Amino acid sequence: MYDHFDYDSHVERNFAEQLENASDQVKLFAKLPRRFKVRTPVGAYSPDWAIVCDMDGADRLYLVRETKDKLSLISSIGTRP
Repeated sequence: MYDHFDYDSHVERNFAEQLENASDQVKLFAKLPRRFKVRTPVGAYSPDWAIVCDMDGADRLYLVRETKDKLSLISSIGTRP
């Protein structure tokens, strides 16, 4: 849809680059506007990112609240606690 993003930090830029380089798993991702809200039982949730991944043939939607600096961000997508 877009050929560039406005990043809030170098961490977000690196995160987006890792998502873009993981095209075998990541089908689509977008930085959401601040006004985007999800209603939950405990109040409004304002995610920073929406990511659609192919996990074992099924599309999964992830809403990411905060982008933190990690050595390997993509490896944690789809893992379960």
